[in-house]
Amino acid sequence: MSTDHTTPRRPRQTQYEAMLPDELRSIRKQLGWTQDEGARRLEISVRGYKQYELGERPIPGPVKILMRKYLRENT
Repeated sequence: MSTDHTTPRRPRQTQYEAMLPDELRSIRKQLGWTQDEGARRLEISVRGYKQYELGERPIPGPVKILMRKYLRENT
């Protein structure tokens, strides 16, 4: 009898999965943006942006994609 000893793989994150508030805040700070600037760049309300960073609203996939794109382009 043979036993399979492979370790389970973590599910692969897709570009459409929401990010965590800490990641959003970290990217914004790396870019040197205020919350107001982040909201302006994403074309959303400042209140909505702040709710993302506070974890009061789930961060949608398109926000994740745009923030990572801005980070790649500016680092």
